[in-house]
Parts: sequence; C-alpha cells; structure tokens
Amino acid sequence: MRNLPKLPTAGGRVFWSDVAEGDGWRIQYNRLLEKASPLKPFRLLDPQDYLCASADSAEELVAALPRLVAEYSVRSPAIGSDQVARILSALRLPAK
Repeated sequence: MRNLPKLPTAGGRVFWSDVAEGDGWRIQYNRLLEKASPLKPFRLLDPQDYLCASADSAEELVAALPRLVAEYSVRSPAIGSDQVARILSALRLPAK
C-alpha cells in the first residue's frame, strides 16, 4: 500500500468504479491497472475526492482505513483542484 500526498482526482468516473463507501470515503477499482501497470489498481478517496492511498487490494485499504482516515482528515491537500484545472488547461495543445 502507498500513502499519497492528498491529491485531487480528475473525477475518475470513466476508469474507476466504487467498490466500497462509508461516511464519504470511497475505495475505487480500476481494472485496466490490474495486470500491466506499476500503478496500484485500488485507491482511497476522501469525502472531497482527494486521493489518499493506493493498494493492490481493497482489503489492504480496509485494514488500514482507521489509520488513514485519522491521518488524512487533518492533512491539507498537496495541491488544490483549481490549481490542477489550471495546469491541465495550460498543457492542452493548440488546435491544428
């Protein structure tokens, strides 16, 4: 399991599906990351949709959930959603 620096997500409704939810915290799964990716296929989002942790299994996240909720409930986001939107907008290539 990896703890992450509370990063905003891009929404994740296309590639990620909820497998568990409680008090706004969600564990999501991405089947595309299961086989051929160094990235972990499960992730934990806080109630504001900030990415807090990733793991190889939902069970890893569930086992660590009390500690993660306590830790990330007081942690400030590493970068805000509005900053991410500005960065993504700046990276768009001009239309050809």
